[in-house]
Amino acid sequence: MTPIECARENESLAVVLAGRWPDACEQELRSHIETCGACAEVVGIAAAFRADRDLTRTVPVPPAAHVWWRGTARLRADAGVAASRPIVWVQAGAAAVVAGVALAYVPRVSIATWVGTDVMALIAPPLLIAGAVMILATPLAVLLAFRNN
Repeated sequence: MTPIECARENESLAVVLAGRWPDACEQELRSHIETCGACAEVVGIAAAFRADRDLTRTVPVPPAAHVWWRGTARLRADAGVAASRPIVWVQAGAAAVVAGVALAYVPRVSIATWVGTDVMALIAPPLLIAGAVMILATPLAVLLAFRNN
């Protein structure tokens, strides 16, 4: 800590901290601060700290409950995104399987058999419908599962 260089440093500091600098300060003290380097430095630094303090008092701080609520909502959203990644991969795999099954049965369904009824032609449409329903119902099931938590 540096020693006091001028006897009026404390008085200069008190004027700034009280909010009387420079308008409500006595003329004699103002002229001393303008001529004394140590007091001018103290006033400059103290005025900067006071302005910073006044600035921070005007910043609105949200209530703690609001900050907690937003943090909780953010955690839930992040958990939902993390949980949906494997579901999307499974859904894409199911779509690929259904598409493969559909492509495998298309030639059999399109060929008319005059001799008898083709068993694959009877089984393919219900399998395709069941696969499509599974693909479409998966996001709805996931949404309902996460809504209950």
